Amino acid sequence: MITSLSAQKLFTGTAWLTEVVITFENGKIIGIGKEGYDANNSMPLVVPALIDLQIYGAENKLLSEFPEADTIEKTYQYCVAGGAA
Repeated sequence: MITSLSAQKLFTGTAWLTEVVITFENGKIIGIGKEGYDANNSMPLVVPALIDLQIYGAENKLLSEFPEADTIEKTYQYCVAGGAA
């Protein structure tokens, strides 16, 4: 399903764009442009979400105590199983 959102200002991570239309398909951005901008129904500000994810280990192995490949692999598998990777 394709949807769109008008934004008065959009921060791309490196630049500010003004009066743009963001087009989505299946929850992913597929385009940013000017055509179809709707000032009456626009969001004032759109910025990317920032996540500070800190993972210290998994399966009783903290990376600070066991700085080895096995700990990284266990942590990765833990994240994959839980949806964090």
